[in-house]
Amino acid sequence: MRVALLSSSAAGIPVLQWLAGQQVLSGLGVLDLPDNEDIVFPARAIGIPVRQLTGAAFDASLEAWIKEVQPDIVLVIGCPYRIPERLLDQPVHGFYNVHFGALPVYGGSTPLFWQIRHQEKTGELTIHRMNARLDKGPVAVRLPLAIEPADTYGLLMSRYALQSVEGVYRLLIGLQQGTLTLEPQAETAVRFHPRPAGREVFIDWAGMNARQIEALVRACNPWNRGAIARLKGWSIKIVEAAATVELPGIPPGTLRFESENTVYVSCAEQTALRIDIVYAREGYFSGPAIARFGIRSGDRFDAL
Repeated sequence: MRVALLSSSAAGIPVLQWLAGQQVLSGLGVLDLPDNEDIVFPARAIGIPVRQLTGAAFDASLEAWIKEVQPDIVLVIGCPYRIPERLLDQPVHGFYNVHFGALPVYGGSTPLFWQIRHQEKTGELTIHRMNARLDKGPVAVRLPLAIEPADTYGLLMSRYALQSVEGVYRLLIGLQQGTLTLEPQAETAVRFHPRPAGREVFIDWAGMNARQIEALVRACNPWNRGAIARLKGWSIKIVEAAATVELPGIPPGTLRFESENTVYVSCAEQTALRIDIVYAREGYFSGPAIARFGIRSGDRFDAL
């Protein structure tokens, strides 16, 4: 079986390497995105043909690439563009999307963010045959994955990427042996989560308790360099934090320096967050180091 991989993310590297080791990978298609070298370099290092597909002419360049590599199946891991419907059935077995979240409840391009943000305990690698409806195709493989309490967006992506090798193996074996079954997705359970932006990545000190804020911080690390907060008009991003002691009777968003090494912020429901690492235009700092910018106990983060 000839397999083509369409991916522009480091999340595709484990599958790339496994397919190459099985000598079934006919080519890698990458998009003209800033981080595509993460997967292009290892592909070229092991002699895999790479074709860059331009966003401005994606449909035409994708069609030309398919004609060139003649795959029996195309695997997709992290493609922000919609595949033209007329191309979906050109390979014998079609296109299959490797989705890092349970479908249909975590549809959309950023399921990792929303799983962490919602404090899910278990995720699910879902591989589905692609059709004209985004993330709505019938499911071929489901594999559960535990979401650890300390998982950031980046860590969870890496663990899903490793698990995707097992998922792709099951998919290809099922196709080769004729035992693969496709499960239609339940229309009543469909949820499409948009890419987070604006208020979704800002900390609401009065409306969120410490565990909710900690989850948001982890969900924004590293792709957004943390969750956004403003202090006296100064914009920072909290990169790492932990829900910790209670601070009863203190207005949400109030800072409290316990020592040179510890700083807390009061949150909703009388909870408190310890700030460990922050990012600002000036660089990365430990949480307590914000005191260098004239911040003191009793100062309050700006309301959302």
